[in-house]
Amino acid sequence: WTWKFYQQQVILIIELLEKKIKKQGFKSEEEYFKVMEALGKEPNPDKMPLRDEDFPYEVQMAFYIHSMLPDVWDGAGGNYFGKNWSALGTILDVYKVENSKDVILFLKYIDSFTTLSKNDEIDKKRKQQEKKEKGGVGNIPPRPK
Repeated sequence: WTWKFYQQQVILIIELLEKKIKKQGFKSEEEYFKVMEALGKEPNPDKMPLRDEDFPYEVQMAFYIHSMLPDVWDGAGGNYFGKNWSALGTILDVYKVENSKDVILFLKYIDSFTTLSKNDEIDKKRKQQEKKEKGGVGNIPPRPK
């Protein structure tokens, strides 16, 4: 029973991590409050954007460690590869992380979702730049000058 409950919690946390990192919905609390105020609606805590503090300690540590690890970029193609994990053991030791298995599990998901999100943003920017360079909109060619 306990193991099943733990698994359900981990799955829920991973889903919330994906939502937070992919910024599904509102990007910040301020944006959410402004929209609710403009609509004349009462804010709903369940629909507010997630903050690091909304997660359990292990996830907060994973966010913190993730922010300290250096990024790895593809120099030729400009793609984001994720984090360099070589310093992870040292960081876990320095901060005396007790439940390192859980922290590493959530860190892996954070890194994976962040990598996908950053590369999606890069692809969108590339496509926008290509559209600008072509000068047309969709299938409509630019007007002759």
